Amino acid sequence: MRIVILLSLLSICSTISFAQEATGLFSGRYSGINATKYNPAFSSRNQNQWDLQLVGAHAFFETNYTFLPTSNSIEFIRNIDNIDIPDTQGDIPLGQYDYPLIFKTSNDLSFVDIKSEVRGPGLMYALKPNLRIGVSYSERAYITGRQIPSAFNYAEISNLQSDSSYIATPFAVNALAWSEYSFHTAYLDNSNNSWGINAKILRGRSHASFSNKGTVSYTNPNDNIASIQQGADIQFSYKNDYQSLSNKGLGLAVDLGWSSAPTGYNKRQFSLALIDVGMIRFNDQTYTLNFAANQNIDLDNYQDLANDEAVLTQLRQDFITMDSTTGANYILPSAITAQYRQSFGNHFSMELNAVQRVAIHDKQLSRSNLANATFMYDRKHFSAFLPVSIYDYADLRVGAAVRLFFVTIGSDHIGSLVGSNQEYNGSDIYLNVRLYPFQSSNEISKLNKAKCYYWVNE
Repeated sequence: MRIVILLSLLSICSTISFAQEATGLFSGRYSGINATKYNPAFSSRNQNQWDLQLVGAHAFFETNYTFLPTSNSIEFIRNIDNIDIPDTQGDIPLGQYDYPLIFKTSNDLSFVDIKSEVRGPGLMYALKPNLRIGVSYSERAYITGRQIPSAFNYAEISNLQSDSSYIATPFAVNALAWSEYSFHTAYLDNSNNSWGINAKILRGRSHASFSNKGTVSYTNPNDNIASIQQGADIQFSYKNDYQSLSNKGLGLAVDLGWSSAPTGYNKRQFSLALIDVGMIRFNDQTYTLNFAANQNIDLDNYQDLANDEAVLTQLRQDFITMDSTTGANYILPSAITAQYRQSFGNHFSMELNAVQRVAIHDKQLSRSNLANATFMYDRKHFSAFLPVSIYDYADLRVGAAVRLFFVTIGSDHIGSLVGSNQEYNGSDIYLNVRLYPFQSSNEISKLNKAKCYYWVNE
């Protein structure tokens, strides 16, 4: 039982280490190759003949498992070395801690949602007025878990009560880091319909997963024994050399997108896409434990184990059934995206965006749902964005982003960066640097003669 607790706790509490959809990076007519992350057809609306991505970064986290009271991201960074975990017994008043980390104690389900991405070099180029191609590279990492039962609350697992009963309902926590090599293409037909595809080669760097396949209930008759009352299968996998980030996994993925502007891009646009459809496979072992009813586990046996091999050896001794299979497969955070854009003149517009996760398997990264309205002022060398989002259709937050020449910086949750949040439990920030033709290009004027809706003089 202690190994189950350990794996879950490591996955959940990693939220305290410091990515939403980075609205300011894909919105507008000058977002360049970044727009293809949301919909591969969006490259057709780019106003520049070529777009050179240099470097970018996006970090996002959100959880209801723990929080810092009256804080924000800047305060968190300043005080990260001063964080205290209060005594779960409540013997020391909270006011005596300088920077307490508070864990939830309610019986509702928990979630963890961490996304980060480093965008490397990339290039998008217009071969013809209606045909664009490109290549890009990025590093991505996710840790996601939903429906985590209260039996895994920190107060519960750090202080198991004798003769108390604990129930763990089905849930999964997955972590994955990978490199992504993308090939982009988009085509605009004569009816102002744009079709796009991103074909991606994936190289897995690291992974870990833990899933409870059924309902497990157990009691703790004393400090040393966990007694299983109702059993189920528990499955986990991890990268054997987890301290190394060398490429070990291999996979493929694809994004498919469509966009239409029947009356011209300067008026309105409709878009749909299916993104992150793919899988990465590692050659590491996947282990399945069977928690059988009326089984007792001596927790002392797990106290001083030196490494993961020792833990696995002890697990084999404790469990009647412990299967292992070669291969650990992870499905990417697949989603359907939809967008409607309405322009008001040449430079003002509003975009309505929605992201709906597509759940395929329990060994899948879980993308957060999103409903978003972004108001923008968009010119060749300057853009300003005001995104208003509902995270996972439940939590309203306001963001802000600005692009000045080649640099974009923003957040879809600006209050988490500088505000005074009663419960600071998440944040979002992104930065990007890219190059494009600086001058008011004669190339664009020539391309305008092709009467393609996405080329608009500044």
